Amino acid sequence: MPSSALSVSYAALIFPTLSLPGFSCVIIHFFLFFFLWSASVQKRKFLTPEEVSLLLDAALCGANPERNHCLILMAFLHGFRVSELLRLRLSDIDLHGRQIHVARLKNSFSTVHPLIPREVRSLQAW
Repeated sequence: MPSSALSVSYAALIFPTLSLPGFSCVIIHFFLFFFLWSASVQKRKFLTPEEVSLLLDAALCGANPERNHCLILMAFLHGFRVSELLRLRLSDIDLHGRQIHVARLKNSFSTVHPLIPREVRSLQAW
């Protein structure tokens, strides 16, 4: 049995409400991500590449998977604050020039960031 399947069944045993039909797999993955690895994350202030990959995979199974995956990917690649991510507009994104204009908050300078091919594909899918 893969470790992720083992984790899901382990969590379902501990928290039977997770196995109810109304729960999205994103909620379950998100819960597992923070519950099972919270001790190691609290000691450090960053996510490992494996944890980022798990979070991106979890984003692909709920409602609006393309949007969720794209926003999480961009947040990690550019270090966006939630408010900066939510302020993005289509006019800030130049897919042909592969750039994104970022209006930074908290007295930081607004900047232009390059978009990597993975981001461009994610934005086009959304």
